[in-house]
Amino acid sequence: MQRKVMSEALAQTRAVVAPDVVRVAPSTSAGAAERDSFHAATVACIREHGLAIIENVIPRPVVEGLIAHFNVTYDTYMRPGQKKLFRNFQEDPLRAQIPVAPVGAMANPEVFANPIVMRLVHEFIGKKVIIGEMGSIISHPGTEPQYIHR
Repeated sequence: MQRKVMSEALAQTRAVVAPDVVRVAPSTSAGAAERDSFHAATVACIREHGLAIIENVIPRPVVEGLIAHFNVTYDTYMRPGQKKLFRNFQEDPLRAQIPVAPVGAMANPEVFANPIVMRLVHEFIGKKVIIGEMGSIISHPGTEPQYIHR
């Protein structure tokens, strides 16, 4: 079921973005030349379009571990009808923005300091980057589309 939801979300995203902003991350066994080529093309994409969608940047087993961890650790937030105090920075009563502690599966560097993503961050922001917090947005059925972030 999780894979179907993830696939549907990706299909919806692809329907509203230019096809050339979708990139597939190089495999973990890719050589330096392939990683460098991917990085250069992704930097160019971000400079042109303001974004890049990088498929498979986090390996599927890591994502599945994250989902399992999240569903147990943050189950309170997953239930509809939460108290108002659980909703931060969101106007839609069916959407919650919550802090996520970097423990368990969330502490995996493939998630919070992914080498592909961090190389892009360094390109645009510089090497002195501090990851100070992690968060998640949970959208329950019936939520309105979020505004476009730029």
